[in-house]
Amino acid sequence: QRFSDYTVFKKADVVNNRIVKRAEKTQYKSYIPISVKLNELLEKWEWRLPKVSNQKFNQNIKEVCQIAEFTEDVTTTRFTGNKKKSIIKPFYELVSSHTARRTFITLSANASVPDHIIMAICGIRDSKTLKTYKKFQEQELEKWVNTVF
Repeated sequence: QRFSDYTVFKKADVVNNRIVKRAEKTQYKSYIPISVKLNELLEKWEWRLPKVSNQKFNQNIKEVCQIAEFTEDVTTTRFTGNKKKSIIKPFYELVSSHTARRTFITLSANASVPDHIIMAICGIRDSKTLKTYKKFQEQELEKWVNTVF
């Protein structure tokens, strides 16, 4: 979910063991199944998750990723007008709250979760939008080649 959406879940949003929430940005509903682990976390915090700003949340994610040793260098490319600029940074410096959304979509797709299910959980209406979130992972090549052949 987007930061603006998962910071406002309430127990009243639960319907049939799912969090049903209209996205602030798109006004489109998402349906998040409450797994055992998620339920444990929500109950632990009595559905009152700690309040933190988006900026502080992103700083905390970077710190956790650094501690977890996600330190490999990554090259990112940015365009300013028609000028291309490549920057090399440790992976943890590039992680943000939105990274979790992209990761969930990629991992779900790689686990063969149907697109319409991923879209319902994430509150995505357009399959073109979903496609922009899916990231190619090289290890998936061998898995599918070995499955087919």
